[in-house]
Amino acid sequence: MHFTFEKINYRQDIEALRGFAVLSVLLFHAGFDLFQGGFLGVDIFFVISGYLITKTLIDEQLKNNNINYISFFIRRARRIFPALIFTLFLSTLLAIIFFSTSLLSQYGNSLIFASLSASNIYFYTQSGYFDASSYVKPLLHTWSLGVEEQFYLLWPIFMGMVLSFRSKLKDLLPFLILAIGLLSLLGAQYMISKSQAASFFIMPFRVFEFALGGLLYWVNLDKFKKLSNLLFIFALALLIYSIFFFNEKMLFPGFNALVPCMGAALFISANKQKNLVSLYKYLGFSFLGKISYSLYLVHWPIVVFWGIGFNVSKYTLLDSLLILTASIVISSISYYFVESPFRRIRSKNSSFIIKCFILFSILIMIGLSQSFNNGWDWRPWRPYEILSSDQVKKEKELRFSVRQKICIEKGWDKCDDIDPNKKNVLIIGDSHSIDALNAFVSEFSDLNYSLSTLPGCPPYGNIELIAPKDHFDLEKCKALNKTRVDVGYLKKFNLIVINNYMKWYRPDHLISYLQYLHINGIDRVIVFGNYLSLDQEMPILINKYGLDEAKIKKSIQNEDFNESELKRVCEEFNYLYLSKKSIFCEGSNCIILSKNKIPFTYDTNHLSFEFAKELLAGKKSIVSDYIARVSP
Repeated sequence: MHFTFEKINYRQDIEALRGFAVLSVLLFHAGFDLFQGGFLGVDIFFVISGYLITKTLIDEQLKNNNINYISFFIRRARRIFPALIFTLFLSTLLAIIFFSTSLLSQYGNSLIFASLSASNIYFYTQSGYFDASSYVKPLLHTWSLGVEEQFYLLWPIFMGMVLSFRSKLKDLLPFLILAIGLLSLLGAQYMISKSQAASFFIMPFRVFEFALGGLLYWVNLDKFKKLSNLLFIFALALLIYSIFFFNEKMLFPGFNALVPCMGAALFISANKQKNLVSLYKYLGFSFLGKISYSLYLVHWPIVVFWGIGFNVSKYTLLDSLLILTASIVISSISYYFVESPFRRIRSKNSSFIIKCFILFSILIMIGLSQSFNNGWDWRPWRPYEILSSDQVKKEKELRFSVRQKICIEKGWDKCDDIDPNKKNVLIIGDSHSIDALNAFVSEFSDLNYSLSTLPGCPPYGNIELIAPKDHFDLEKCKALNKTRVDVGYLKKFNLIVINNYMKWYRPDHLISYLQYLHINGIDRVIVFGNYLSLDQEMPILINKYGLDEAKIKKSIQNEDFNESELKRVCEEFNYLYLSKKSIFCEGSNCIILSKNKIPFTYDTNHLSFEFAKELLAGKKSIVSDYIARVSP
C-alpha cells in the first residue's frame, strides 16, 4: 500500500473551528453557565494542531526530502513566543499591582514555568484545573501551551525518523500514529483512576488528541460528497453536545475526550467540501479564529484580574459581557501589533531568537525574585494581607499538634495502640477525622485515642464501588477499610467516633456503614455531620474582602442533601449524632468567624483548630453521659 501526500492550503473552515473552540473557552471562563463544557475548546485545538503539524512535516519531507528541524522550531517560535511574551509581561504588571505578597510569590513560580514552556508540569504539582484557587492563577491556562510545545519538540523527531526510511516504512506511518494514539488514550484512561490531574496536565496522556488530528491526513472524502455532508452535520452535533452537556465533574480526558475530539476531526475531514464557508465569516467565527491564539492567551488573565480588581467572586451578566468585550479588544491589539508582525519575517532569525531569550530570561528573573523575596513585600501599594501565607501554614499545622503530642508521648510506632487501663476511642474518617480528635482531647483528655484515617477515605465496606474514578489513593483506602469492617478489631474499642466530609460520600453511604456496625454488635458510636464548604479558600476570601462576613458568605456552597435521615438512623441504633450546624448555626445563620475573628477554616472546609475545640464545648454533658455508659 502506498499513500499519496497532500499539500497544505489555507482552510477557512479550520480557522472557523479555531474560532468556535476559543469562543467556547472564553464563554466558559467568563461565567456563562450555559457553556459548561467550554473548557473542551482546548481539546479541539489539540486536534487541529495535530492535523496541521503532521501535514506540514510530511509536506516538507516530500518537497525537500528531509525535515529542517531548526526551521520548524523557529517557525513555531515566531508563531508562539511574541504573543506569549506580551501576555506574560502584561500579567506580571497586573500581578505586581493587585496581588498580595503570598499571591505574588506563587505567581512568580508560575511565571518561571510558563517562560520555560512547562506550565503543565507546574500546575500538575499544585492542584486541579477546576479547583477553588484557580481564580487567583492568571497563568493557569498556559498549561495547554506547555503540552503543545512539548509535543512540538518530540513529534517532528518521530516523523523525521519514520519518513527518512525507505518507502515501505513510510507507508506504515499512519499505523504507527494510530498505535501511539491508542497507547496514549489507554494511558490517559488508566491514569484517571490513579491521578486525574496527571491525565489532564501531562503531555503523553494528551498525545492521542494530536494523533487523531494527524491521522486526518490520510482521510479523503472528496469522492463521497453526500457522506461528507452527513459527517459534517454529525460533527457539528458532537461539538455542540460537548460544549453544552459536558461539565467539569466528568472524568476527563480519557475516553470522554473522544466526543469533542471526534467532532473536531470529522469537521476538518468533511469540510474539504467547504460546507458553510460563507456562514463562518458571517457569524464571526473566521475573525475569532484569526485572533484565537491571542484571545486564548489574554482572556484568562482578564478573568482573574477582573475578579480581584473589582472584588467579584461570582460574575454578573454585566461582568461577563465586559470580560468578553475586553478580551476581544485586547487580543485584537495583541494579534495585529504583536503576533502578526513577528509571523512575517522582517528580522533575522538569530536576532529574533536572541530577543526572545533575553525577554524570557528577564521574566524568569522577575519570577525568581518574586518567589524568593516574599512576594515583593517592599511594595507600598500592595494589598494589605490579613492572613499571610506563613500564618496560614502555621494555622494548618496547628490542627495536627494534638496528634503529634499524643504520638510523641506514646511513641510514634505505638501511636494508635490500645491502652488496657483506659477507655479506648477509635476515630474513623478522612482528613476531617483530626477535627474530631481535637474536639475530644479538648474536653476528654483522660481517654485513649486511636485514628483510622486517610485523606479522601471514608468508611465503607466496598469503597471502590462508590469512590470517584480519579481517587488518588484507592488501594490504600481499600486496605484501610478492611480494618474498618473487622468486627474483632472494632470491638477492642469502647467507643467509635466517625467524622468525615460528605460530598461524593453521601449520608446513605454512612448509613450503610452504621447498619453494618449495629448488626455486628458495635453499640457505642458517635457521628458528626457536615459543616460549611466554600468555593474559594478562606485566606483568599479574607484577603480579598477583609472580615466582611456578608461577602465571605456568598462563597458558601449549597449542599444538595440533608442529614435528617442520618440523624434518625443514629437515634434508632442508640448512636449519638452531633450536628456541627446545630453547634455553630442559628437557623440559616452560621458562624464563619469567631468572636476573636478566627475563621472556621483555613482552606475550604476543614475546621480550624479553634473551631474544632468548640465542637463539644456545648455538648459536653450529653457526650459525657453517653461515654459514661461505656464499659471500661
